[in-house]
Amino acid sequence: MKRFFYATALFLMVSVWANAQTIFNNNGGDNLWSNDANWSAGLPDETDTYAQINNDVSLDANSTVLQIRSVNNTVNAGAGKVTITGTAAGLLQTGAVGTFTVDAAVDINGSGVKNLQVNATDGKLVFGPNSTLTLLNFAQVIALKTANREVQFNGALEGTSALRFGNNSNSSFGATANNANFDSELVFYAGAVVTVNMADNSTFIKAEKKVQINGTGGSLTLNGANVYKGNLSIGGANAFTLDVNQNQNDFGAIALAVDGTLTINMDAAVTNLSFINTSSYNWGTGSVVINGFKENVIRFGTDASGLTIEQLGQINVGGQSVMLDADGYLVYGTPTDIETTPSMIVERNSYPTQTSGLVNFKTAVEGVKVVSITGNIVENIADEVRSIDLSNLSSGIYFIVYADNSIEKIIKQ
Repeated sequence: MKRFFYATALFLMVSVWANAQTIFNNNGGDNLWSNDANWSAGLPDETDTYAQINNDVSLDANSTVLQIRSVNNTVNAGAGKVTITGTAAGLLQTGAVGTFTVDAAVDINGSGVKNLQVNATDGKLVFGPNSTLTLLNFAQVIALKTANREVQFNGALEGTSALRFGNNSNSSFGATANNANFDSELVFYAGAVVTVNMADNSTFIKAEKKVQINGTGGSLTLNGANVYKGNLSIGGANAFTLDVNQNQNDFGAIALAVDGTLTINMDAAVTNLSFINTSSYNWGTGSVVINGFKENVIRFGTDASGLTIEQLGQINVGGQSVMLDADGYLVYGTPTDIETTPSMIVERNSYPTQTSGLVNFKTAVEGVKVVSITGNIVENIADEVRSIDLSNLSSGIYFIVYADNSIEKIIKQ
């Protein structure tokens, strides 16, 4: 994957020399994009021209270019928007120390990757509060987190294609950022770091969309309250860190494909981190490590069925067992506590409550598990049955877990 990003950067440098360039020098004196006199080689041509911005410019007309680059200038909002169609770097902060600010409407379109790239060691690419970045083709951040390199998003992010945070990149979303109309996914590659400083109750990722983790060692810091509304999916064996510094009341679900690891660092001031019912989501053999755990803060759904027993066993809060209470809050507990949980007290379907072998069901069931007192699944029955035979099990306490996550206690004699 690293070779892919390095190859992309090399392609960019080669491409600069292979296509025409026109420089915005403001020789016309009015700072308008549409004034041909302000450009060294005339207005940018949409087919083969790179636009170099050497003075602040107002985007007063629509334009299509392969790429826009600058060291330390600003593209200000006007009546127009610019569409970027070139392969490799779409927006590039280049040269020495500087901040290239785009405070206007930009569409990312055309085939091939479009990079939002910072080359200078102490450079920044900043999308201002008046900017609208619309992704009609996917874009990726390339800003290695050395010194002060960073891509800052302070405006609206929209569109239907993914935004990718490249290997070891550094990005932030400011107080004026708004992703409420972004209809795709945010993808993290290895070592990518994103800090969310958005206003409380704004939207970093909307409901039913997701943050996808496709590389290990990345992190996401949530400094704005109730900004995360989508799902979080960790692919493969990747490890990812989620720093929660403010309440998040509307988080989606957690998914762990294969054996990924999610580490959640909870700030002491956080009183609510609420996920939706996650019992139907795959956690593979992965794990969720929670640092700073406190009871009755983290919630899955609205009742004790928000996680499966298997998922509860995959949560690490410092070596102690956890369970969900009747309202779905994560608390310290073991499977033996389930019998006193109000939401679990229902009319029994299984009988007798003590048996040396056979357990019968009043109505046929399917997808039944038998779980030991230590949380291990000792029987997993997918087919529809009217009885199960426990004669091969050691004496002790077991739990019958139904497909709807309701639970009944059985004593094996």
